[in-house]
Amino acid sequence: ICILLLLLGTAMPPCVSAQIDAPLYPSKDNFFILLSAGGYLPIRDSYRINYETHTLGLPLEIGGGLMFPASERLTAGLQLRYKRREASFVPDMFISTFELEPSIHYYLDNPKPDELRIVGLLGILLARSTVTGIIESTHNGSDIKSAQVSKAYYNIGFGIGLGLEYPVTTLSAIFADVHFGTYFADSISRGGLGNVGGITVSIGYKLGL
Repeated sequence: ICILLLLLGTAMPPCVSAQIDAPLYPSKDNFFILLSAGGYLPIRDSYRINYETHTLGLPLEIGGGLMFPASERLTAGLQLRYKRREASFVPDMFISTFELEPSIHYYLDNPKPDELRIVGLLGILLARSTVTGIIESTHNGSDIKSAQVSKAYYNIGFGIGLGLEYPVTTLSAIFADVHFGTYFADSISRGGLGNVGGITVSIGYKLGL
């Protein structure tokens, strides 16, 4: 019995040590899948007053993306966001925008179990906005027909953000952030949509693989 207890006693420390030495953050071999949803507030007054967000029947901007950890503090990301804005002054007219953001995320503190982490974001914004509406046309002056038409606009800008993240497990977390985006390459004076950027307050979940 003494020999058995001695063997069990010597076998315990490696198990305890393995738990203590478990990593508190993912390795470079992991990547994350992100899903998020949030409220959107445009920068331009005319865009804010004359349009309302209406994505999948809800006043939300939805998003998803991938994140690739480079170290315990630095992560590279690629996020895609989508929103649909309906005109309040013209029926059956809306603007749908896909926004792609390659970004860098930097955690302001070292990882600790069961503690909130503050993360900053800096990225480049690439947007494709499509304006869709109904027009009435005629070929002979009497037969009027309705048709749906659309036109695409492209823009580039930059985004910054600040968020909070709470780890659920080593490879998953919930987060909330505030993101500000602005655009400068599709001015109204040149027939474009102007600055379609704004502020998004969102919540989401990320899962590591």
